[in-house]
Amino acid sequence: MSNIYSNHLNTEKSTEPRKTTRREFKPTYLYVKTHNVTGLKYFGKTISDKPFLYKGSGVVWRRHIAKHGNDVSTEIIGLFNNEDECKKVAIEFSINNNIIESKEWANLMYENGIDGGALVYTDEMRETQRKSCFDMIKNGTHPWIGDFQKNRVKSGKHHLLSGEIQKKHARDNNLKRIAKGTHHFVGGEVNNQRVLNGTHHFVGGVIQKESAKKRIVEIKELLGSWRDKMLKEGTHPTQVKKICPFCNREENLALFARYHGDKCKMKNSTQGDFLLEL
Repeated sequence: MSNIYSNHLNTEKSTEPRKTTRREFKPTYLYVKTHNVTGLKYFGKTISDKPFLYKGSGVVWRRHIAKHGNDVSTEIIGLFNNEDECKKVAIEFSINNNIIESKEWANLMYENGIDGGALVYTDEMRETQRKSCFDMIKNGTHPWIGDFQKNRVKSGKHHLLSGEIQKKHARDNNLKRIAKGTHHFVGGEVNNQRVLNGTHHFVGGVIQKESAKKRIVEIKELLGSWRDKMLKEGTHPTQVKKICPFCNREENLALFARYHGDKCKMKNSTQGDFLLEL
């Protein structure tokens, strides 16, 4: 009995508040590995006490080693016991050496010394990526640029360049379209005439408002005549009755469509079967 009682006490939930602790930061090495045959570099981190034997976890780096062999030399950037310091050094090294865009490095993302990737980008990192994208666009090496886009880049008309040539081209093109009456804000002769008549929906003047009121009155009169005709003929939805096969109640078509038929509450009830038998 005592064992059962003691087990019961052990399984009871504690009333003390749960304590949450911050993830423990372990001593971390920042390193640079260089392939002795191809010269490709990889910047990474490890908590292993044998950083020279650690191969690295990068996808491109791992494939490179599998293809060219594990003939690698390792340079230790530093051993860090402080998380903030490790993160700062890792991100600064990543930016200064441009490890993402440079073909000398196998990294696919900036190293932050914590979880293998810099998930929160700094202003310097964004500026570096922006300049790199612009350079790739100007050189025609950006993966999003095909033959058509390359020609737009050469002529200075590509929207990502946002330079004076592109702005002048867009401005001149809009002025030409306005002069010809083909701009979508001008709309040619039809829209021009609507503006002059005051019936264009962008004008919103007295003529347009009176036209809208007239259309509303006509619609109301039309609906009213239809309603009066249906009421006179007895075909209005509120006049036509229908019996529900589940609850045996008679309702007009409007109420029947909302509460009866397949929507009837008695559809799956045994009471409904009893009413049908009666």
